[in-house]
Amino acid sequence: SLNSSDQCIDTTSLGFLSMHASWAGLSSREVQILTVLAKSVSVVALQRLVICRLVVHGVSGFNVHSNTLFVRSPNCEGAWYRHQKLGQLVHFVEATAFEGNPQSLLMCIEGFVKEDHQRWLKVAAGPKAQVMDMATRRWSLQLNEIAVEMGCFVGYTAIRLGWRLIRPRALGTLCCASVVSTELEAVHVCIARHHIDAARLSNLVEVWPGHIPW
Repeated sequence: SLNSSDQCIDTTSLGFLSMHASWAGLSSREVQILTVLAKSVSVVALQRLVICRLVVHGVSGFNVHSNTLFVRSPNCEGAWYRHQKLGQLVHFVEATAFEGNPQSLLMCIEGFVKEDHQRWLKVAAGPKAQVMDMATRRWSLQLNEIAVEMGCFVGYTAIRLGWRLIRPRALGTLCCASVVSTELEAVHVCIARHHIDAARLSNLVEVWPGHIPW
């Protein structure tokens, strides 16, 4: 968020907004967010990456210099500490999983918990995964059905559901989502979508930021 009174820019939140715009295919929104990021003195190290991304969208002759000097918000200062454990998970999965293989990705998330004793990472593996596999073998989604998960976290269960559930569709029709998972925490939304992309299941599994009221 940008506070006009003290020109304080929250680069962490803008980064997540950019990822969301990219996921949704909102190129104009992504360009708008990247433009603000590129003009922030707090992300000079990212300017080259941001400008390259702008060029992909056809934006040329961009001037990174701004008349307004932005500074990072207090939220950015502590963000690395709050999310460093999740960053370790993403790094481990990217280093060990076979891209495009849902089973490999799930096993790597489980391996991260076991090998590094990361007890804070709670995923529905082991006996819970066996129960889920048994349930999905007994029931396949019909054309008018979707599976809904409340609380996606890092995308483990959403990936398992998308991998196991097969929706029948008529010849020539577009493939639509079989699984919709909701998540309140913006960081978790981005990480879950990243893992779903890596599993090549983004055409079957969607992560919606927000809350389903009871």
